[in-house]
Amino acid sequence: MEHRKTAYPDPFQEKLESSQELLAEIHRNLTMGSENLTNVLPKVRDKFLTREITFQLEEYAAHTRQAVSLMSEYGVTPAKTSFMKSLMSKGGIALNTLIDPSDGHIAEMIRRGTNLGASQLAKTVDRLAYRGCDDHVVQFGRSVVDFERTGADRAGEFV
Repeated sequence: MEHRKTAYPDPFQEKLESSQELLAEIHRNLTMGSENLTNVLPKVRDKFLTREITFQLEEYAAHTRQAVSLMSEYGVTPAKTSFMKSLMSKGGIALNTLIDPSDGHIAEMIRRGTNLGASQLAKTVDRLAYRGCDDHVVQFGRSVVDFERTGADRAGEFV
């Protein structure tokens, strides 16, 4: 008996692939956010802003552990941030803090960067939720977006 491929996608495969794609994007987002905060931390002089960044880094680490655990369940290997993206990010931070090294400016950089990451992730979550991504992966993605938006608001208090 010959098996024919149909023009219809396999809904289980589609759900798996959407979930894997979202988990990879969540991990990428968390990694970039954490790296950027780590890169800016040595430039901060205010002890309260330092404490806030340290708290956010701990939260990023907790979310990253959860993402890696889910990725393992879905058979996704965490990707490393590309060398070029890391270099561009470090260069942007160095240039921006050279122009204005004040803690208020650094807090504004964190606020803008974190909001950008949250907005991009929110779009990806919505797109993949529509494609049929597993509900708990979507919920996790939304919790990361909420965490980042809260972190951006908290950084904004130092501007």
